[in-house]
Parts: sequence; C-alpha cells; structure tokens
Amino acid sequence: QVLGHSSCVSLQKSLSMYWATAPEHERVIIQEALLQSVKDAGNYEQARGYIGGRLGAGGTEFVAGEGMVLEYLHCTSRVEKGHERPDPQLHVHRERPNVVRLPGGAMRTLAGGELYKRQKEFGAVVDVALASKLQQRLPHLAAALEVDHAGHGLKLNEGTISRERVLGSSKRGQGIKAKA
Repeated sequence: QVLGHSSCVSLQKSLSMYWATAPEHERVIIQEALLQSVKDAGNYEQARGYIGGRLGAGGTEFVAGEGMVLEYLHCTSRVEKGHERPDPQLHVHRERPNVVRLPGGAMRTLAGGELYKRQKEFGAVVDVALASKLQQRLPHLAAALEVDHAGHGLKLNEGTISRERVLGSSKRGQGIKAKA
C-alpha cells in the first residue's frame, strides 16, 4: 500500500550557488520566493482539477477533489564520500498523503497519475512564479535569469555564475559521474 507521494522542487545549481553566498537579506528573499512559488504551483494544480480520486467500478471515473501537502525548505544535497560538507542545493520537499477529499466529503485514495503526467507543467509554473517574485524583490538577480534548455528550469547567466564553476563545485554531480 502506498502511504503517500514524495516530490522535490530544486533550484538549478547556479541559483543555489548564488543563494549560498548571497547576503542574508537576499538569501531570505530567495527562500521565501521559492517556497511561495511552489505553493502557487500547488494552488494551480488544485484549481485545474489535477488532484482527485477515482470512483466507479474499477475506479474508471476520475473526480477532482481536495488534497493536502506538506512543503518544507531544504538547503543542501547529500554529503559525498570523501567530503566534509554537502553542496548547497536549495529545494522544497513536497510530501502528499495518499488521500483526497471528494465533493460531498468522501475520502478516496489519491489518483496520482495526473500529477505525475504534469510534472514539467508544475515546474514551469514554479519557474514563472519565481521569476516574477525575484523581479519584484531582487531585480538585479531576475535580470541574470535565463532558461536552461537542457531541461533544468531557470539558471543564472554565464556572466553571473559560469558553467565551469557550477560543474567544478558540484560534488554530488562528480560522485554520480565517478560511479557511471
């Protein structure tokens, strides 16, 4: 039996590196903006009816409902073997119990298929919301944002944090490459 669904929304490494070395007031703004952007994306999926359960013989009918989710901010990746500290990696964990309340109050198992199919859409909504929030509160940082066409959402331009610096500082990425 599945007790729940766990997911993670991560900033691209260049943004996490910037966050790790930014002045405290900027770090707080980035953290607040990321967490609120993830909440906005959760509200988006709820409003679009992507959260629901199944009714009928064999669960053939999808019915939109209300779910709940625990979201919390985390700021590092795993510690790699041979290293003292983990890499900075700002991300939000989302823990969702495997239950949904349908109209009328009936409780059913969460039908996670819609959420799974729409992961990239969820990430795009987070990116748009984050860019907007950073534009309002940290316009100099928002001006350095660009789309990472490799599929990792938003990143900082090369003039802000170089690709070589990102690759060179990613102990987790180096550990994965060494095992491959």
